[in-house]
Amino acid sequence: MNIDNIKNDGFFIKQYYENAENIGILTLTISLKSYFSTYNSIKNNFSFLKNDNSEENQQHIYNASYIKNASESIFHIQHYLELYVKEILKKESNIRKIDRLGFSVAYDKLCKLIKEKGLVKYKFISDAKTWITYINTYRNKIAHSGVYVIKYSALDYLFGKYILPFLKKVFKEESKESRFSYLQFKSKNENKNILNELINHFKNEQYNISKTALLKEFGRASFENPNFHKLFDDKYKETEKANEFARININSKIIDCPICEYKSLIQEFDYIEEFDENGATGNDFPSVYKVKCNTCSLEVYHNLDNTESMNLDLNNLFILKE
Repeated sequence: MNIDNIKNDGFFIKQYYENAENIGILTLTISLKSYFSTYNSIKNNFSFLKNDNSEENQQHIYNASYIKNASESIFHIQHYLELYVKEILKKESNIRKIDRLGFSVAYDKLCKLIKEKGLVKYKFISDAKTWITYINTYRNKIAHSGVYVIKYSALDYLFGKYILPFLKKVFKEESKESRFSYLQFKSKNENKNILNELINHFKNEQYNISKTALLKEFGRASFENPNFHKLFDDKYKETEKANEFARININSKIIDCPICEYKSLIQEFDYIEEFDENGATGNDFPSVYKVKCNTCSLEVYHNLDNTESMNLDLNNLFILKE
């Protein structure tokens, strides 16, 4: 194929998906998956971030995987916002050739339209001008110079305090409040929505880097949950793999996973020696250092601390059940 053949060999989304205006939901999904993956990117060095965030440890924390996920989360949320803004402009205005407008111009036109026409239901969009402008500026830095990356906790605040509450308003305005409802985990008593838990944390609690990391890893694993994506033909295949792992590895135990709810979450542990006040050794006790699900890929390390104390109605994933 020559370049003329290639550029004419495509399709418009509506040809195959009547209810989709554009690829907005896909680019939003990429953004959320990338953001949720930022703990997984640095899980081995998470202790540095919590306890010794010194300049000399920055390179260990901010590895290539983190840079990729942090950048993609911003790049794609900006893309989603641009498509959403232009979609509303097409609905509410007579402006021609909207697709040719840059995001800043399109957003300013929409804010002006909201004010002039009194479009109260869209006021939350114009109210978000400060952080939306920042995201567009930062996205352009990524695209045009590629030399700057937002740090871990700042990214948490950006999503938890600004982006996720905004998205919930979008879903409500679109009457699609169940969107991403599969992003959930099983607590002791009920299923809980991960987006809601993150929003509530930043709204009502002091920032807890470990709690936020756990919720992000829950979100990442939820996107891999076979209950929603039909990855496995045999419901029990991954549970059997986990059982086989436990048979081979003596220092492991299997529990129910809070994401996929299969009995395939493997607790891996070592024995730690106890010492009395005189320095004499006592009994060894098991210490869980990692839990990993063979089904949905949930993986967290003990550097998250006690998951039972995070106000999520969870058992401590790092305590062995008798």
